[in-house]
Amino acid sequence: MKWRIAADTGGTFTDCHALDPQGRESRCKVLSTGVLRAVLESDAGGHFRLTGLPPLPDGFLTGFSIQPAGGDEARIITTFDASRCSITLDWPASWPLGTLVEISTREEAPVLGVRILTNTPPGRAFPALSLRIATTRATNALLERKGGRVALFITKGIGDL
Repeated sequence: MKWRIAADTGGTFTDCHALDPQGRESRCKVLSTGVLRAVLESDAGGHFRLTGLPPLPDGFLTGFSIQPAGGDEARIITTFDASRCSITLDWPASWPLGTLVEISTREEAPVLGVRILTNTPPGRAFPALSLRIATTRATNALLERKGGRVALFITKGIGDL
């Protein structure tokens, strides 16, 4: 049996649900922009500690990009210690403690959700999986009457659509 994962992208969050090969369920929620947000705190030894992240395995964030929310001064995470939620960066950063940071692989939100659910860090192949993606963005646009005018043309013989 392979992983079965479903992702629903909304305007703010992407909700993901997984059924692993052993039949266990798990869920995660990521921002629909494809980033994780956390708060930067100090740690002994010149490392930074992050708060506000979902549970992640050791080394998972290695290779992710990190930058202050809304900023453009990005760094790469070179190590991630899950037990302390501690990171080291490829280049020193002078971000003040308490800074809200965005952590990203620059992949779409459903892909980030799949990484978290399957514990697959960047650079590693995903396990065998079935992925279903839905979006409430389109449904919300219809319900709120946002977007362009739409017409549906149906060919004779398939009127049940």
